[in-house]
Amino acid sequence: MDDETKLSRSEYQRLQELENNPELRQEERRRVEKEYLEEHPTRSSLTDEPEKTGKKNKLNRFLNWTIGFLIVAIIIVFLALFLLP
Repeated sequence: MDDETKLSRSEYQRLQELENNPELRQEERRRVEKEYLEEHPTRSSLTDEPEKTGKKNKLNRFLNWTIGFLIVAIIIVFLALFLLP
């Protein structure tokens, strides 16, 4: 056993039981799979419908694009004014 993976006595005994008893091993596997499925929903459980965005989200997105465009336009104008003459 590595120094990094020191187990307590109860953990070691539990591992030995799992190695020696296939029924316990199968039961433990089912428990872990069940926990995993609860934490990670499958693709089929998710809805295929796109999430509806409200008017506020659409307005925020529009404003973000507008502000970005204006910043780029201002930079282009200043570059044109100071670099061309």
